Amino acid sequence: MRVFSNRFIWAALLLAIFMQGCSSDKVNEAAYFKTFDHIKTDQFVWSYGHGGIYWVSGNEVVLDAQVKNTQGVFENGLYQVNVDDGSYIRLMERSNHYKYCFDGDVLFVRTKKEKQLLHMPENYRIVQETKAEKLKDGMYSPVRCKSLERPTKDGYRHLFQQDGLLKTDNNGLKYMGKDKRFKGHLDPDNKVHLVGENLSVKKILDLKISEVSTPYFLTHENAYFGYSMNGMCGSLWWLYRDTWKVQTKEQCFGSWAQFTSKLLYPTKAGMFVQHYTSKKYKSYLVTDKKEYTLETTSSIGGSLAPDGCRVAYGSGELSGKGGRRQILKLFNACQFMEEQGEK
Repeated sequence: MRVFSNRFIWAALLLAIFMQGCSSDKVNEAAYFKTFDHIKTDQFVWSYGHGGIYWVSGNEVVLDAQVKNTQGVFENGLYQVNVDDGSYIRLMERSNHYKYCFDGDVLFVRTKKEKQLLHMPENYRIVQETKAEKLKDGMYSPVRCKSLERPTKDGYRHLFQQDGLLKTDNNGLKYMGKDKRFKGHLDPDNKVHLVGENLSVKKILDLKISEVSTPYFLTHENAYFGYSMNGMCGSLWWLYRDTWKVQTKEQCFGSWAQFTSKLLYPTKAGMFVQHYTSKKYKSYLVTDKKEYTLETTSSIGGSLAPDGCRVAYGSGELSGKGGRRQILKLFNACQFMEEQGEK
């Protein structure tokens, strides 16, 4: 009887070790990372405002993914994933031709043919659009998730509707009506104006046309953020909605950043950087004091959480014949810096 008990104990221990190894939580993975092996994705195919990963609450993201159902069959679709426990709901099937964008209240899904909603979310609406509106001189706004007419021939970047637009005078450029394009060279010192929907000037911003770029919205700072890269350095700017004051910063990176592509996410603890080269893809956390290499696995499609600490992204190499090779991953920059002894 005693021999049987010992064998039983050893079997139980081996089973426990095996089950731990099969868990979606990596045994040797640091606590500031969270990996969701069951959420397959391919974030290489999306761009800001046309798909990717969107936070729809403080602990839920929406993304295009592939998940194995209860019958063991992989299903493609648009999923809402809880990043606390990895639970998920399938919002709709994936279409061959579709894009999606979240503006903070509405998840817009653009398809050729309307799809059946498999689940209706609680905290936001889903609006399907099957016909694209034809605009005479349209420009797409990732913040508003729609194409809008260009008010005049000047330069514009749309903010939320209640905030208006960023307007830049096209001094130095001449509009060739026949060619429908601008020719010449912009004056880099052209000022940027904050204007309302009726184009009335609200404020002349302390921002130059050489600095302004596509605006992203940061929930944790209630601010718009943008950047433009030039080799190893980038021009960063923040536009705060409570005062409409501008903060700018010149941020330089290591020699690895020369002549390569970078995506920047300004967390509370530092700048999370996704870096792209022809051979290796790396991610970093860069502070005013130090630069930390996080991992060498490809990461793309980052999305900053409302708390300003967590970044959700696709982790894995470029998809090929083997199907979707990326998985959903989460990095907590604030927790990382606490473990480094910094805040």
